[in-house]
This record gives sequence, C-alpha cells and structure tokens, in this order.
Amino acid sequence: MNNYAILEEKYKHLFEQDKHGSILRGIECGTGWYNHVEKFLESLEWIRTHNLHLNNNDSEEFHYISIFQIKEKFGECRCYVSHVSSIDNQVSEAVGSLTGKCSITCEKCGKLEYDCIKSNGYWIYCLCSKCYSELKQ
Repeated sequence: MNNYAILEEKYKHLFEQDKHGSILRGIECGTGWYNHVEKFLESLEWIRTHNLHLNNNDSEEFHYISIFQIKEKFGECRCYVSHVSSIDNQVSEAVGSLTGKCSITCEKCGKLEYDCIKSNGYWIYCLCSKCYSELKQ
C-alpha cells in the first residue's frame, strides 16, 4: 500500500465513493506533494468536525465535504471538492493553500523551488531543476 493509499483509507469518509464503498478517483499526484496533501486532508477534517460542532447538529448536511479527486494537471495541483456553502471560505482557503504550496514544490522529490513549473513544449511539469533534468535524459 503506497502512502497515498494510506491517506485515502484514513480519510475515506472525505472522498466520493461508489456504491461498493470504493473511492472513485482519490489522490493522483507525485509523492513530492505528500506532506501538503496530508495537511490539506487534516484541514478538511478539522473544518468538517468544527462545522458540525458550531451548528450543534448531527445532520449530514451541516458537515458535508466530498473530495472527488486531488491530482496534477498542467503542472498544478488540482483539487475537486464539493461542500456545503456555510464552509465555502474555509474550504477555499484550504484548497488555495494546497495549490500554492504545491506550485513551489517538486512533485517528484518534494524539494522547495520557486521555479518548479517547466515545459518541454508538449507537457507542463512541476519539477525541481534536478528532477526535470533527469526527466529529459
């Protein structure tokens, strides 16, 4: 089981699932972003839990958060999540923090580098200079 599979299992209740309880898309990005994704999921869990307590209501509608997918696309971290409108600002901030942190982190090795977005003319990557050089070889 890879690290993302462990996170998906731990936070399974936050992900969209099929009728058999399997996560539909889940996390599909390089391991260099692992720490950022983990913190993001912790944030959503906190938002979900505290929204439930703030509303003092056990109804699912008051703490609904559902992640369809977290992935890399065009060299950026993309997160597709639905949620109740009462927590829109909190979820938007968590998503913004995740995408911002990933934009300066190599998706492959996790190195912090402010110029991670690179393109070979066909594909856009979020890689540090070293990992991009290795990719080109």
